[in-house]
Amino acid sequence: MATDWKSFADEIKADVLDELGNQEIFVEVPQGSKGRSSTGKKTDVAVKKFRGSGVLGKYSSEFPSSTETIIKAGDMKAVVSFDDPDFVPSEKLNEVLTAGGVRYSVISVGQVSPDARTNVVFVIQVRRIG
Repeated sequence: MATDWKSFADEIKADVLDELGNQEIFVEVPQGSKGRSSTGKKTDVAVKKFRGSGVLGKYSSEFPSSTETIIKAGDMKAVVSFDDPDFVPSEKLNEVLTAGGVRYSVISVGQVSPDARTNVVFVIQVRRIG
């Protein structure tokens, strides 16, 4: 009989975040692309915002990379659990992560999942914008 990890997901998330720390983190996902209106005026891209809780830290031997991307000086690692259980962040969509009022571009995304259906927390490599 297979374990139903969904029933343990909230407890696992709470344990992970209690261990690492906890702050409010948002990821903004663009909903389309920039363009021009029928009057020729530039239009902004609408974004959808996903809220989560987590911790942002520097890469170190105690907080190693779980991705295969190159880590540049100043890159940070966010460990996040999102309120929407169906949201999966992506480095391919020009997503922006905001933590403590600072904006970061999403470079790579890994996840801690006990099975293919249950996302517990995401490990996100981010790079400060500007």
